[in-house]
Amino acid sequence: MSIAANPCRFQGAMELRPITTLSDDGHAIHPRATAVRLNGYNPPAMDGCGILVFTAVALEAKGVARALEMRAPQPGRPTETHVLDRPVSLHLVGIAARGLPQLRAAENCRWVIMAGLAGALDPALDTGQIVIDGCPEPLCQRLGHRHGPIHTADRIIEEPAQKSALFRSTAALAVDMESAAVRSWAADAGLTFIGIRAICDRADKTLDATVLRLVDEWGRPRPGAVAAALGHRPARLGALLRLRADSNRAAGKLGPAVRELIQRLTELP
Repeated sequence: MSIAANPCRFQGAMELRPITTLSDDGHAIHPRATAVRLNGYNPPAMDGCGILVFTAVALEAKGVARALEMRAPQPGRPTETHVLDRPVSLHLVGIAARGLPQLRAAENCRWVIMAGLAGALDPALDTGQIVIDGCPEPLCQRLGHRHGPIHTADRIIEEPAQKSALFRSTAALAVDMESAAVRSWAADAGLTFIGIRAICDRADKTLDATVLRLVDEWGRPRPGAVAAALGHRPARLGALLRLRADSNRAAGKLGPAVRELIQRLTELP
């Protein structure tokens, strides 16, 4: 693989404000965002960026950036590189894709990859395994991994019984909180969507939904909230440490899988 840092540069600052679409029962199903001009800045077209890679949180972004030998993005500040002469732009879009950028894709943009961690719905999936949704048929066998639908929920699916019920009703292999919004964004832009996820919590494991209160919208820890949560219930420490270990393991698998996917996409006509 040849990777050269040659950015199609983004300049200036951008504030992203959420616009949420609600389902009939009042749940948020398609968090979107609108870019607000700051100091006269207006988001430019992504000239020359052939593949867009979106990640929700900093841990995911760092895993992908490490594998692609590039800088990790910051909120509102994507980073760019080339993979086998194909321009690649890496973005943070936030939990539930609330920071999804409203950008004009250049004509030669073709793919949008939503990369990140996910919860397993299929009980056969283990921590660190990769699930791909929307992979072009010619690449499926060459890539390996598990291929199938990834379901988007508007909240963390906590209990094994809930995961089992969702697996039966959707036949999805995994669950996240961003793919539906990014898929819709890609369709609006006329781009092809691919979801790729590394499993961080198995279908038989319980995940405490209060973990979302311990991080900001970009997945960065909020020390005050962590201290308060542990002060209220010290027993949470063990679960948080296990979740961190599983998340780090999954993020370590995610980056190389995204790199391989991008390499394979460059082989397509």
